[in-house]
Amino acid sequence: MSNIPQFPRSVPLRLQHRDRLQRLFAPLIDGVAEFTFANLYLFRRLYRYRLSSLSDSSIAIKGKEGRKHFWLLPQGLPPDSQLQQLLQQADSIKCVPQIVAERERARCRQLGLSVKKDRDNFDYLYLREEMAILKGRKFHKKRNFVNYFQQHFKYEHIPLRRQEVPQAFQVLRQWRREHSGKNDWWAARRALHHLEELGLSGYLTRIDGQPCGYSLGEELAQGTMYVVHFEKATIRYRGIFQFINKAVAEMLPERVIYINREQDLGDEGLRQAKMTYRPAAFVEKYRIRRGGIEEPENNNNV
Repeated sequence: MSNIPQFPRSVPLRLQHRDRLQRLFAPLIDGVAEFTFANLYLFRRLYRYRLSSLSDSSIAIKGKEGRKHFWLLPQGLPPDSQLQQLLQQADSIKCVPQIVAERERARCRQLGLSVKKDRDNFDYLYLREEMAILKGRKFHKKRNFVNYFQQHFKYEHIPLRRQEVPQAFQVLRQWRREHSGKNDWWAARRALHHLEELGLSGYLTRIDGQPCGYSLGEELAQGTMYVVHFEKATIRYRGIFQFINKAVAEMLPERVIYINREQDLGDEGLRQAKMTYRPAAFVEKYRIRRGGIEEPENNNNV
């Protein structure tokens, strides 16, 4: 059963909720990386996602970061009374798209709620055509890495289909051996296990016939954007990550305008790495909380 109970009751997010949530997300055009069923399902263990139906028939998704709870409201904010009830059960409403934040700012202020930019969760957007060509001085270093890779290795880059999944698992296991500490290992494994069920697509890179890298993602924003959920490769091959980035952009359909490479979560090293690719734009996201001080609306701290 995929029934979702009325708030305040809730149920854990499960695979059987896929069709209903996919219908919910399909019309969205903001490009928020979290607003796909695959993203929610794959990170459900990390964030302990639960689902509730609201009085306006929209769906609320409750999650947890450390000891603090948050809500995701992909269909926008509910009526005043329910909005206040939600924030009595959580610290914030997270991943509020910019257009919703601007539209609802006055109403939130009247209810004693603050609306603030959440820079750590901005999604980075890159022009697909620009990533496929890497033209100009600003991409000189990236182009050099790609050229080195192409000149020194006998490679092939192919669509990642079900029959290639075992090879992608080889890459993932090698990647895990090369990286320590917390990572998205569990989510990446589940993504490969449920590749077709989740509607994910990707590409596999091989050198001398041996798998050495892959990427996995999906279209969103009605097909005008492609979000990269996972990009894994062994570090032994110089230039492989730059090559994969370029090769994916080359193979995506022309209807895709932007590649969304998700957020940096406040990690300074990751932020610097994402900025080196010169993002064309951001998917700006906001948090809504009880109380707090409103920030200036023209604050562009990116």
